Formats: sequence, structure tokens, C-alpha cells
Amino acid sequence: KSPPPLAAITAARRNDAPASFGSRVETLLAQRHIAALTPLLQQRPGEFARRLDVTLRRSTEPDAVLDAFETVAAQASTPILLQVLAQARAPRPLPLRAFTPKGALAKVYGIQDRREPLAPEVLARAARICQDALIKRFASLPPLGRSFVDPALRDYIVPLAQRAASKSLRTLVRGSRLPLPDTRFIRLFLWWKNGRARTDIDLSAAFFDANFVFMQTVAYYNLKGFGGYHSGDIVDAPQGASEFIDLDIDALVEKGIRYVVTSINSYTQQPYCDLPECFAGWMARADLASGEVYEPRTVVDRIDIASDTQICLPFVMDLHERRVIWADLGLTSTPRWNNVRNNLSGVSLMLRALVHTPRPDLETLFDLHARARGERMETPQQAETVFAPHQGITPFDVDVIRSRFL
Repeated sequence: KSPPPLAAITAARRNDAPASFGSRVETLLAQRHIAALTPLLQQRPGEFARRLDVTLRRSTEPDAVLDAFETVAAQASTPILLQVLAQARAPRPLPLRAFTPKGALAKVYGIQDRREPLAPEVLARAARICQDALIKRFASLPPLGRSFVDPALRDYIVPLAQRAASKSLRTLVRGSRLPLPDTRFIRLFLWWKNGRARTDIDLSAAFFDANFVFMQTVAYYNLKGFGGYHSGDIVDAPQGASEFIDLDIDALVEKGIRYVVTSINSYTQQPYCDLPECFAGWMARADLASGEVYEPRTVVDRIDIASDTQICLPFVMDLHERRVIWADLGLTSTPRWNNVRNNLSGVSLMLRALVHTPRPDLETLFDLHARARGERMETPQQAETVFAPHQGITPFDVDVIRSRFL
């Protein structure tokens, strides 16, 4: 019997198509031989779940595909079923389809949603199949008793994978939304120390309207505008240095600004992972002239910037909904033009991806658990188990959620 490497070389020399599982699936999809495809996909339930959407779109009998999926759905993993559930419940077509490849650096790629439409009843049944499979699985876990699930948890994303997450004061999942403090003024801040050579890190804020149209940038080359005020450019930090941007939320909203994208740019091209210290965050201020420059009690959140890139988008502020969207994303830099204005195509893409990409939320996850192994209560005072942003099991208990609820 020939060893696998020899067989592969022989197949390549003869120009034979590879006979892998993936190649067979792709061939049957391209030929729209769905009757032959579904038994093949049933051999790998997780792969069936990932390819359910495209299989349904290529099929003339979607009910038959869903019947086949239903028989193996319980064998797919919890994260995959949650993702399929979120996609099935999302409005179609999506304004943008975004993809985050695996890796140590979080990047986003986006394309227009040109998928063939699926009937609402088909999507609804796909969602029910995933939901029923999850409830059946969770029912085998220890009981929760009387449970309260705060509806506010729909703003927090399920921590399916934290491979590329940065360290922060509170561990959050990319795409989660935090309430903005009830204040008119927000101070964005950046702190860093030189690496092996002079290091110039720039703090910038890009302003976009509700349609994601770029309006203005406040940065080292434009120190004020639209209600944003930059502290000035610092180009060397041997003992550590800071830059700030003060935001007047009322003034920004009056000028039609909805999104404020915070951008951290390494002007001197050192990747952040090579710096001894680099972090950014935001403070709530009663007035632009109130308190000290750094007043710890006013710091709402902080994120360490330690990725292997020269441009980072740590968070986005939605001024209409008064929410902070946790981004923690990296951009590929253009060495000769390393500032936010010259990377606006990437900034705009990531902004739209954060806003529009459907992701499983914690309210859905905890509601399924409560339905499967408890009784849902109307108030936390009635409950033995509480799921809420600030009491009981919270969105910041990432390790607990991943170990006990996924």
C-alpha cells in the first residue's frame, strides 16, 4: 500500500482532484446535488451546522435539508449552535458580512451580502432546531432553581473565543456594548513608554454620522473640531507620556455625529507588543476643566494595547444610543502614511462590522439555560440564580461562562 505522501504526489502529477471531505462537499454544492450532500454532512454535524445556510440556499427542498440537520443538530457544539441561532434570527440581507480569521491579532474582513434570500419560515425553523438542541443539552446539567435573566444582557456578546482579546480592567467580548456614563464630557486617554528607541504613539478620534459617512478627525494634525479637543502631539516618551482627547457629547450630536472611533497609531512603526507599557481608555468628566488630568475615580474602562500591529481600534462610542462598543481590533498599517485619516477605509469597514455583524448574546444563552434547568423569575429578589450586568453572574465572569454555560 502506498504511503499518503506518495499518493498525494501521484494525484498532483495526474492533475486529479483531491478526494477530501471538504472537496466532496464543495463539489456537491457547486453541482447542487443536495440529496447526496446531506448524508455526507450528517457524518460531521458541526460542519453541517456551519454549512447549513449555503445548503439551504442551494436546495429546492429546504425542509428536507432541515429534516436531515435536525437528526444530528444535538451532536454539534454549543458555540456553533449559538452562532447558527444568531445568524438565523438576524435580518436579511445584512448591511455587511464580516469575517474575523483565527489568529493572535484580531482583524476583520468584510464583503457585501449578496446571498440568495431564504424564506422567513425556513430561517425560523432553523432557529427552532438549534434552540431545541441547546435546551435538551442544558437540561442534563445541574438545576439552577429560580433564575433571573436581566434583559440588558442582550448588549453583551457570548465569549465563544478570547484568543485575540487584549487585557483590560474588565474582560469583555468584542462587540459588547457598555452604557456611557451619564455625563456630557468624556476624556479619551492614551499612555505609553518608549521601547528600545524613541516611540511616537498617536491618539486619534474619527467621527462618523449615522450612515457611516466620515465627518471629521481630531488628531495631532487637527487638534479640535466638531466638539473634540486634542491635548497635543507627544513624540517621545522616555519616562512615559500621555495624550488626551476631550469630547463634548452634546456638541457632537448637534453636528450630526453618531459614532466616535478611537484609534491608536504607532507613528514610529513599533508594534505595540514591543513596548513596555501602552494602554488607552476613557474617563467621565463633569466639566472639561474639572479634576486632575488623571483622576482614577473617573476612569470607566481601560484596555492594554499589546497586539502585534501598529494601528489599534480599542473601542467605539455610539452617541445616539449612549453606548460604548468594545472593539479591540487591529489594522494593517501603511508605513509611509500611518495616521487615522489615511486608514479610513479600514476604520469605516471595522465600524460597520462591529455594528452590523450578528453575534450570540448572553441574554439568549442564559435564557436557554433558565428554561432548560430552572424557572425564570421577573425580579432578582425572587431568584436563587441571577444573571445581570452588575450582580450574580456577570458578562465579566468570562471564565465562569466558558466553563459552566458553554
